[in-house]
Amino acid sequence: MAWFPVHGGGSNPVAPPLAFDHDRLLAAGIARLRGKAEYTSLPIYLLPPTFTLSELQQVFQAVLGRPLEKKAFRTRILAAGLVEELDAMRETSRRPARLYRRRAGQGLHYFPRALEPHSVASAAD
Repeated sequence: MAWFPVHGGGSNPVAPPLAFDHDRLLAAGIARLRGKAEYTSLPIYLLPPTFTLSELQQVFQAVLGRPLEKKAFRTRILAAGLVEELDAMRETSRRPARLYRRRAGQGLHYFPRALEPHSVASAAD
């Protein structure tokens, strides 16, 4: 068994080619996951029990295949009450980061609008 990166969500999302109709099945799964990630909290279920907000954003970005605006993303996640802050920190290369966990007892959260992409203008900030 081996892991391969996913390239887009077209008809051939990984190399080498997959057997039978598995390329088509994987492409359909990727498209569905990306579509749901635009307006739901589904990617939070891909994380371990504790994580940083940066790690959560990285998962959303990996699933969506595009960068997201950091401040808008954090505001949306915290306002939705999806996570709870822990009294623990994780050491990073720069400064310690606060750890969070998914709030217990909550199912899939539906956001009122799609996630905003990272704008070119804010990249200079």
